[in-house]
Amino acid sequence: MLISIKESGFLNAVNEKIIKNEIGIGVVKIIEIVPNGSVIKEGDLLVELDRDRLEEAKRTALKRFGDLVVSNSGSSSSRERVDYHQVILHMAHKDDVISAHSKLVRLMQYGHEEQDYQIKVPLTLLKEAEKTRKMFNMVLGSIAGISLLVGG
Repeated sequence: MLISIKESGFLNAVNEKIIKNEIGIGVVKIIEIVPNGSVIKEGDLLVELDRDRLEEAKRTALKRFGDLVVSNSGSSSSRERVDYHQVILHMAHKDDVISAHSKLVRLMQYGHEEQDYQIKVPLTLLKEAEKTRKMFNMVLGSIAGISLLVGG
């Protein structure tokens, strides 16, 4: 004997997480998505979006708004425009680094009421490079001296 019951209804997940686009960039093409009913774990890739469209949206936002740093604390938030995140100066000679550093400090003090920046000078790397250069000079000088002594 076969008993058949036909019913309709909805099946809800016990643990559900809603994932949505919160950056408001409009329509973005989905390149790949996990199949319906797949068992997933934390860290799994669920959706791959069109990177070209995302990059285009990023470029447009940067042109329109510039770089904004958004801070949230409690119920208040603040936005601050940041023109540059990082500036790297290359000097032709290492001897110019110290004078360039002091000029840069004065320039930054002139343009900023409060010190909201950080200047790093890799002096330790420069000192290590100087030690290495001196060591190679001594080694090469010793080799040249021995060559002259042996070669006569």
